[in-house]
Amino acid sequence: HGVKRDAEAEFRRIIPLGSSRNTHSLLPETHNFVLLIPEFSNVLFPHRNAYNFGGMFEDEDPARPRARERWAFSAIESIFHAVESAAKLRTSGFHLFGHSAGAQFVHRYVAFANSSARACGAACPHRLVRAIAANAGSYTLPSFHERFPFGFGGLEARVSAHD
Repeated sequence: HGVKRDAEAEFRRIIPLGSSRNTHSLLPETHNFVLLIPEFSNVLFPHRNAYNFGGMFEDEDPARPRARERWAFSAIESIFHAVESAAKLRTSGFHLFGHSAGAQFVHRYVAFANSSARACGAACPHRLVRAIAANAGSYTLPSFHERFPFGFGGLEARVSAHD
């Protein structure tokens, strides 16, 4: 979901309220998958640094990195692992989709996921299978010449120092 952070509305677009197996072909049931749409609310994630940029730094300042377990990115693997354990699922991993602000989150998640997964240890291995980022308003380019959040410039020492 995008800048509106409308997880429930997105869920209802995929699974209409009051649907029944006889009247609707439900995407998750038809294709045998679990659909999770976590909501990064404006209350808990009040600005673009907290959501779009993954909450890696205090006040969008790369000189002030946050602990990896406080990154919004860290929630994804933890949510997946918790649902997988509770539902006793057997799966090799998960797919991640984001639109608009969600796409900004997804592609930055991919860029920093390995380091984020290392932070939560063996209990939370990196399980991303595929990611789709659709219509992001901005991108982190694979360039050290552009400063974060538009590139990796300025992150060399900051991010690796917290691995």
